[in-house]
Amino acid sequence: MLKKKITAVATALMLTLTQIFSLPSTFQNNGKSFWSGLFQNLTISADTYTDENSNEYTYEVSDGESKIIGFIGGGEIVIPSMLGGYPVTSIGDYAFYYCTSLTSITIPNSVTSIGDYAFYDCTSLMSITIPNSVTSIGDSAFRYCTSLTSITIPNSVTSIGDYAFYYCTSLTSITIPNSVTSIGDYAFYDCTSLMSITIPNSVTSIGDSAFRYCTSLTSITIPNSVTSIGDYAFYYCTSLTSITIPNSVTSIGDGAFYDCTSLTSITIPNSVTSIGDGAFYDCTSLTSITIPNSVTSIGDYAFLYCTSLVSITIPNSVTSIGNYAFYNCTSLTSITIPNSVTSIGGYAFYVCTSLVSITIPNSVTSIGGYAFAYCTSLTAIIVDENNEYYCDINGVLLNKNATRLIQYPSGNQQTEYIIPNSVTSIGDGAFENCTSLTSITIPNSVTSIGDGAFYNCTSLTSIVIPNSVTSIGGYAFYVCTSLTSITIPDSVTSIGECAFAYCTSLTSITIPDSVTSIEYRAFKNCTSLTSIVIPDSVTSIGDDAFYYCENLTIYGYKDSYAETYANKNKIPFADISEFVDPEPEPTIVYGEIDLDGEIGKIADVVLLGKHVAGKITLTGQSLINANVDTRDPAVNVADLQALIKYMLKQISELPFNG
Repeated sequence: MLKKKITAVATALMLTLTQIFSLPSTFQNNGKSFWSGLFQNLTISADTYTDENSNEYTYEVSDGESKIIGFIGGGEIVIPSMLGGYPVTSIGDYAFYYCTSLTSITIPNSVTSIGDYAFYDCTSLMSITIPNSVTSIGDSAFRYCTSLTSITIPNSVTSIGDYAFYYCTSLTSITIPNSVTSIGDYAFYDCTSLMSITIPNSVTSIGDSAFRYCTSLTSITIPNSVTSIGDYAFYYCTSLTSITIPNSVTSIGDGAFYDCTSLTSITIPNSVTSIGDGAFYDCTSLTSITIPNSVTSIGDYAFLYCTSLVSITIPNSVTSIGNYAFYNCTSLTSITIPNSVTSIGGYAFYVCTSLVSITIPNSVTSIGGYAFAYCTSLTAIIVDENNEYYCDINGVLLNKNATRLIQYPSGNQQTEYIIPNSVTSIGDGAFENCTSLTSITIPNSVTSIGDGAFYNCTSLTSIVIPNSVTSIGGYAFYVCTSLTSITIPDSVTSIGECAFAYCTSLTSITIPDSVTSIEYRAFKNCTSLTSIVIPDSVTSIGDDAFYYCENLTIYGYKDSYAETYANKNKIPFADISEFVDPEPEPTIVYGEIDLDGEIGKIADVVLLGKHVAGKITLTGQSLINANVDTRDPAVNVADLQALIKYMLKQISELPFNG
């Protein structure tokens, strides 16, 4: 029957291709039909067998062996050892795919291989007997067999394929024999009922995500034969309390124990040379760990959110500490960075709120942004005086020539700080969460303020930005809730994203003419902000720049971009030209020519004398004040004579009018 079905499919395919290519079905090629030539090598030999329970097996025969390639039926079945008069040696790919009524299956001793997806999505399958003859279990062979509770893998099997038991959520135990050398990627992924497993000495590698989401797994023994633990191998094994890694292991993959929240201790052997990115990410119960001398690098996110970690020893072999390596290790009180370390990644110790001291050795050549930010107990960052790239001034971290301020320790309890005159830039997050600081003096040498520079400085009440500064970074003053006023100089050209967001005490601000853009949410949630003056120079204002500033009025010039923005976002607008006072008349102080605040001194006489003699030309207020003899509007010798008489007290007041 199957032969007829496949022949019909081939015929349909031939007709379809004939239509697509506009070829006649009798198209000849060297005397043969084009289509007969195309299909002449397509040999199909398959048949069906129906057992006494009306279960239908589809199989194909090749080289004197039968392979099951399809099945229709259910319940408890025993696969026949012979089909079509030939021994059944393999269960083909997808053979029992989506047989949702199948509850148990016995595989005969004649079978040597179970193909890919062989029992995929057999959701009612509760038990299966695999004989000693089977040597390989294909990829996804039992994937989504959600009712399968236990399985014994015979000694003949050498490999467990990728995804082999993926999402077998009822599987509580499994025996892996000594013959198995590798456990494939995702092999037991999401086996949420699996409580324990013994990996035999024959296994050399544990694949990526092999036991990921095995949330009931409490313990596991890794044998000495294993050399590598794959990426995310035990990811989110939330019941795993301890694990011993043998001396044979050389690498711990990325995220290998990520989110193992019950893991309290782990021993890393001397054989391990690298700890992957996020290897122990969010192991919130891990209290201590010793890194052996063999390790040369600690990956990004390696111990991120290990909130119970109180101490860690980094050996002299380590040369780099990755980005976010100890991020939010809130119980970590101290750490010694060895002389071998050359680089400390960005955010490496960010939010290590219990860290009280740290010393940067002379070997360090690079420190990433925010490396020690938000360390609220850190009172000083000490740098070895022999370091050629960094220095500290009174515990404040700077680059070697002190032109870039990198980190002010947020645990420092001083209320005022004067930035050294050598500093030209304030680094990203340099003063983040320095909640004790009420005032900071920025010198004229500073040209840039980095992103998040004063983030969450909640006690900072006012700050003067000097004329040398050209840019204010994103989040620069974010959540400075006590900041009531700030002066932005006319050197600044842009105000970064969220630069003053959540400055809830800020009542008014004037944007200088130099500014051309105000970025996204720059003043978001400035709930006390009632007025802002935006000049004509501003041609770009980001979305939600004044989000939740409910009492705000924007002041600007008619037909300006500021007015367009205000109208579009339904923010009250006032034409500033209606409020601008005319230029006041200059105040005349007769005889006050050198503008030093004193009238009729010798310096004033000398300047007026030089002007009258044509040696200099007085201008502006000096020229106005020089007209001391008002009988003549011109400044000439009569004015000089009158000023001399006033200086000699021959006349009592100026101006002199005869």
